[in-house]
Amino acid sequence: MSIWDTASAAIDAAFAVPGGVTYSGLEIDLPGPIAAIREDMPAPTFDGPGASAQTVGYEIDMAALPRRPRRGDLIGHVVGGATSWRVIDVSDRAAVGKWFAIVEQAA
Repeated sequence: MSIWDTASAAIDAAFAVPGGVTYSGLEIDLPGPIAAIREDMPAPTFDGPGASAQTVGYEIDMAALPRRPRRGDLIGHVVGGATSWRVIDVSDRAAVGKWFAIVEQAA
């Protein structure tokens, strides 16, 4: 085990959503919750009302899913009344072996 593996496991243990999140999508059949770190950050600025917009996303270990997250996949996590989040964009964090899925509240 490398020093990164040890550090990554410690980061996940400290910051992952307690109990994990559910993940569903085409070609994905997981037996239970997976570890994910939720990130809330200010959205990119723009001119106009709503300057306090937030971007919500989940950092997920690449080994936790059988494929890259796709637009429309669902992440289940109860936060502020929302129980389901829909993936709208994904970026690779290959240096740390994670995907970052930006989400919106699913209807």
